[in-house]
Amino acid sequence: MSGLLKAALMALGAGGVLLLAGAFPVDGVPAVYRSGLVRVLGLVLGLLCLCGAWRLSSGARVRLLCGAVCAFLACAGVAAVWCFGEMSLVFTGRNAAEPAGAGAYFGVLGFVCMGLVGLLFAAIFGFLTLRLLSKRLWLAGLHGWLALLLAGAFVDFRAEVAAPLRLAVGAAGVELPPVGSQAGLTLQVKDFKTLRYEGAAGYALLRHEGGRWVPAEAVPELRGDEVVLGAERWPLAALQKEPQSGQRYLMLPGNPARLLLEQPAPVREFSALCSLRLHRPGGDELREATLRVNEPLSCEGYRIYLMSYTPGASAAAPTVVDLLVRTAPGRRLALVAMLGVILCTAGWSFAPAAPRLSLPDSQA
Repeated sequence: MSGLLKAALMALGAGGVLLLAGAFPVDGVPAVYRSGLVRVLGLVLGLLCLCGAWRLSSGARVRLLCGAVCAFLACAGVAAVWCFGEMSLVFTGRNAAEPAGAGAYFGVLGFVCMGLVGLLFAAIFGFLTLRLLSKRLWLAGLHGWLALLLAGAFVDFRAEVAAPLRLAVGAAGVELPPVGSQAGLTLQVKDFKTLRYEGAAGYALLRHEGGRWVPAEAVPELRGDEVVLGAERWPLAALQKEPQSGQRYLMLPGNPARLLLEQPAPVREFSALCSLRLHRPGGDELREATLRVNEPLSCEGYRIYLMSYTPGASAAAPTVVDLLVRTAPGRRLALVAMLGVILCTAGWSFAPAAPRLSLPDSQA
């Protein structure tokens, strides 16, 4: 085992220990991931990956470079097939819904032709990539992309800016400063929608004690079109709807007073309609986009995430939306590197091994 391989194994072992220390469920400290030791270890691993790529591509570095260019052109062809194929399907559906004459289908034909050109690109340059790159060169490329992935993560770590943001629905927008050479923008939440599952989650019985409503120990259940609790029964038709929240309830006589309250169904999805005003030198540009959980918006170097919301009690106190705004300058580099790692791993796994030369037995 060479000294370089031993150093790589030691660095990987140290990285595994640090990852385990940060994620340990008892005494784990997530701040370990942002410590100086992790940064130094990432730098060491990146340098080792570059050394590995340099040594593995010895004597065939020009071939590796040509193979990388062909692989890029093949990926561009696949992207063209995806993009123009999707546009042709969109135009086909639009023409079927709103017929605009035979001339409208020439646009669809043009998108199909561009998709075929992309398919030809992918086939030709994909074949050249497979011919140029051997199993050893695929492994060298894998090491190089891993180094770029670490570089993208380091850029994100050093230059990332994340800040929480609370915006009331319908209120004035908040202006975000420009990121680098990008234009600044004004962010406003115009509308907020909450979708729930069908039906009610259940019913609760509250009693009024000490000037406040407290839950009763017994829990009523729904049977047909009635809510039943022991010998008591209340028809669903008797429940009234609260004007602001839409929640249904029924005041029950007695001492202490009781309240039968319908529990709303769990939230299935909530989304915010955002207005983005881009401040460009030639004039402002207005865009609208729907922001959902796990579907962030990307605009002018910003990533905008929908975190949670606080429902409003009335028109004077509207719903407040909690957002997370962050910049990730190394994200594109990391995503490209991830794609490169996936392609090189697949190529290295399925590429045929180089034939070994068998020397004849020596004659006695």
